[in-house]
Amino acid sequence: MFLERIEGQFASWSESERQDPEFSAALSQIALDHVARDRFLRFANDADQPPIRARMIQLAGTLGWLSPLEQRAELVRMISDLLEKGSFGPAEVDLTCALNGDHGLDGERHRLSLSPSQVEKVTHAAALACLEARRPGPRIAGVTSRDEAEAQIAEVYLGRRPITNIDELRIVTRRSRT
Repeated sequence: MFLERIEGQFASWSESERQDPEFSAALSQIALDHVARDRFLRFANDADQPPIRARMIQLAGTLGWLSPLEQRAELVRMISDLLEKGSFGPAEVDLTCALNGDHGLDGERHRLSLSPSQVEKVTHAAALACLEARRPGPRIAGVTSRDEAEAQIAEVYLGRRPITNIDELRIVTRRSRT
């Protein structure tokens, strides 16, 4: 796989090089290659590692194979796939929060079909919280959990989304005393 090499090549071009008409024409030709697009997206969907899949989705957007809307939908579908498989841990929470670092995925949680019992899991609650701009107190229940896995999820989540609201901090400290 040449993902790192392709990403590195794109990163090496300056803004003036990207504005060059020849560069734009070449990128347009790539965007029109539907056979390569379809193969690449199939390969991305089969990627075993979520960070690789996310990078491939982002590269597909850079190459013009996915619109920003399609790119967001693919990232949310990846998160949904992970939640449905039950393979959501600290690394996946970190990835989800990182993918929404610019808040481009805010409000996309409605695309996730989760049962009420799934939403109560700390892993799932953290993933949902990463997909929202606002963060009410119940999402951080894992901070006070005696379960080591839940505490790790909360630690990763809070590393990405620290508690800045005093009322939320009070909720956490009250829970830790009970």
